[in-house]
Amino acid sequence: MWYDSQSFSRLIAACVAHDQDHGRDRMVREFVAEFRGFARSDIQKRLLDDVGVARMSLRDFFADPKRVAKLLTHMQSITKPVAAKDLGLLARDHFITRFEEAGVNPETFQYRRALCDVDGVPYAIEAAFGYCPDNATHRQIVGVNWSPSLISPFRDLGPYDSLDALLAEQRAGRDDEPIVFALHLASPHIAYTDKAKSALVLPEEVVGALAEAVGSVTKTWARVRKAEERDAAALDRRLERLVRSRKVTIKDVAFEIMEQAYNKASNNGELSVTATQIMYAARNEIQERTGKQLDRQYFNQTVLPAFLSENEELTADWDIAYDDRGHFAEPHTGHMIGLGTLSVRDYLGEVHDFKMQEAGFASARIVTRGPHGGFGALLYIEKEGFLPLFEQVQLAARFDIGIMSNKGMSVTASRQLADAICAAHKIPLLVLHDFDKAGFSILGTFKHRVSRRYTFENKIKVIDLGLRLGDIRGLQSENVFDKGNEATRAANLRENGATEKEIKFLLHRRVELNAMTSRQLVAFVERKLKEHGIDKVVPKSAELADAYRLFARGREAEQIISRELKKLNGGSEVKVPRDLPVKVCAYLKKHPTMR
Repeated sequence: MWYDSQSFSRLIAACVAHDQDHGRDRMVREFVAEFRGFARSDIQKRLLDDVGVARMSLRDFFADPKRVAKLLTHMQSITKPVAAKDLGLLARDHFITRFEEAGVNPETFQYRRALCDVDGVPYAIEAAFGYCPDNATHRQIVGVNWSPSLISPFRDLGPYDSLDALLAEQRAGRDDEPIVFALHLASPHIAYTDKAKSALVLPEEVVGALAEAVGSVTKTWARVRKAEERDAAALDRRLERLVRSRKVTIKDVAFEIMEQAYNKASNNGELSVTATQIMYAARNEIQERTGKQLDRQYFNQTVLPAFLSENEELTADWDIAYDDRGHFAEPHTGHMIGLGTLSVRDYLGEVHDFKMQEAGFASARIVTRGPHGGFGALLYIEKEGFLPLFEQVQLAARFDIGIMSNKGMSVTASRQLADAICAAHKIPLLVLHDFDKAGFSILGTFKHRVSRRYTFENKIKVIDLGLRLGDIRGLQSENVFDKGNEATRAANLRENGATEKEIKFLLHRRVELNAMTSRQLVAFVERKLKEHGIDKVVPKSAELADAYRLFARGREAEQIISRELKKLNGGSEVKVPRDLPVKVCAYLKKHPTMR
């Protein structure tokens, strides 16, 4: 949240004034629920209980400035930073549709977005360009926060002077050029040089990103125009040169036809689909138009997630299921699910506090799904093959931990599970990984909270169990065959938490968890769990007392039932209908889903 106390107070004052004008008196809970990340009732309850305003009206709450400041501080500690992509982009499809309506040749259309964050404030920049071969009209449209500007507010861009100067340098500024150019800036915190809002004040980083976006969409046009200035005959080949110079990529075509492919695979959104089904629906056209073979993993793991990220409004209701690439197992219950989109969604819908079932003809028992009374930590391991070993030594049951395993990088489903479970039940996520670049990247996906594939809704406690440099003594290492740029690899390792000594080692060598024997691995994990205070879950005194009473009554009930059954001495004869199979078949016709 980018509010300070003053702006937050002004917002509340405006809400109170609006309520008074319309005869309302909303509660603080209603006000909080309107903020991103506070839609869930459990989060609202925890926040309002902490501040002590659970049943207070917003008007009464506003009377105490200290209380207002306290609420803001608590909200900022809970909520996640808003990413620039979440501001609400106009998106490529919107621009190309409007540009075609204006007479732009679609093959000359160029679009670029730039997202940046400056001191916690997100900025989203979108630039688009197109050539109109049959129209002599020059059109330039600029806007800020979804409002078009009559006069360009981009008149002070520091070293670039102004937007007009940038466009002139790219040969796109003259009124007689038959082109359409659009630029849109979105940000929650916009500053102007005067009250008339005639010129923006932008941070250096934003100005740089804006200039790069403008240069990117006009680059081909500038090259063609400069060639025409050198050779007048080149003017006759303008459209040909603009179209020819634009390479069509797999991503370009996929983005263009993705909605069509999803609708085809999902029967126009009626049915759930897998990512691979969408790939098959799009594959023929992509390969025909690009002349390239479409790789399933590239489409499923890169192209489709990028499209979903850039078109959130369009794809909000798309029901896409990714295949299981790992498993999650609860201790004690024996319950296991695959780490796929649908499996995790179903599991989270079943999670509940433990329930006590009184004894009847069956013994008394406690039913649980999820952490409450069952486990106090969630362990993520980047290997699928260790679950049988951990089950054999009863690691999960002895330490009361849930265990997730994946084949390498965590899938979206595992992050979603950790996000929901660890936050709601205030338990830590433990990460066990190889000592290599990929291992640190896995750790980074949980710690950084924001990535292209998944953005965490909650702050969770992440504990790195290793492997780290201090853990690999005596273990077999192997060469690293990554041929990427060393500086880039080092920067990635540093970003994901590796020390300088670790980076120096990891640029050339790596160590896998598999380098340990089974006994070594179990001893290593047990030691790490103890170091971080992971131990048995002991319920609250009142819950223990209720459980004690439950089983005491259960023993009494079993004794009573046993005595009464003995009195029946075998019971009376039960008469079975002769036409029972016929009755069953008739029932199944009315209820075809029954067993």
